[in-house]
Amino acid sequence: MTITELVQHAWAAGSAARLDGIKRLGTSATVPDYYRFLFGLCRVIEARRILEVGTDYGGSILAMRRAIEGDEFAIVTVDITNASDQQLASYPEILKIQGDCRSRETISKVLGRLSPGLDLLYIDTEHDFNATMASYAIYNSLLAPKYLVFDDINLNDEMRAFWQVMKLRYGSCAINAVDVVPVIRTHPQYPGFGLIAP
Repeated sequence: MTITELVQHAWAAGSAARLDGIKRLGTSATVPDYYRFLFGLCRVIEARRILEVGTDYGGSILAMRRAIEGDEFAIVTVDITNASDQQLASYPEILKIQGDCRSRETISKVLGRLSPGLDLLYIDTEHDFNATMASYAIYNSLLAPKYLVFDDINLNDEMRAFWQVMKLRYGSCAINAVDVVPVIRTHPQYPGFGLIAP
């Protein structure tokens, strides 16, 4: 399957997903379509081990959790804030680590739950070049994910520069999923949604 086909299959699998009750930014607003894409991607690649860096209110990780069927899986999400605590309280199977994703303590906790051969690494953090590159470098080298997703790759100049580095590094294995299925991120700023399938 090509990466373009992967995006299409993921969208097809997630577009009709039941994601009731998942909140974005602490509101009851409509579920964002990128949550549906993440659900579909996890379903298509049969993800069982997921690391999210940048939890915010927890909507993305809950969408990915709902895609997993069965009991054998490991899901970890990391954020410096506790904004997701209320929404994640009913999901004890998701390990939420509060702390700096690049600190030794946090990395040690992540490695205590996940091992190399990670199915999906999803990074949605500070949206600047150095922070995103550092998070990528740490967890990519330690966990060797099969798939990587980066949110907001067109949000600002630093994220555009980061994505250019990823495109140079991964070539045709790196794609902005929004270029294939525009509805994934219809925000007027066109923040983008980068997928890498090495």
